[in-house]
Amino acid sequence: TQRRERCYTMFYYHRVTAPAQNGANMRAPSITTSTADERLAYVHERFVCISNCDLCGNCAVFHGVDPEHALADYIEGRVELREALRNLR
Repeated sequence: TQRRERCYTMFYYHRVTAPAQNGANMRAPSITTSTADERLAYVHERFVCISNCDLCGNCAVFHGVDPEHALADYIEGRVELREALRNLR
């Protein structure tokens, strides 16, 4: 389980704190300071299907469910992104 936690932590760190290609800061919008549309746009931008499951891993993390549906609680402002991702385990 330590290995699984480390993999989850690395995935979360990479997805939530890694800068975008253009150098912009890509931190997940907080539910207290953002709108549902901003959070939805963030999910669409950060969890894009690249059509190569061997390199990506999004399908495995989201258990084959579309990220928009898997992260609905975050998008609707019920929980922060970290909690929504933790609930997927």
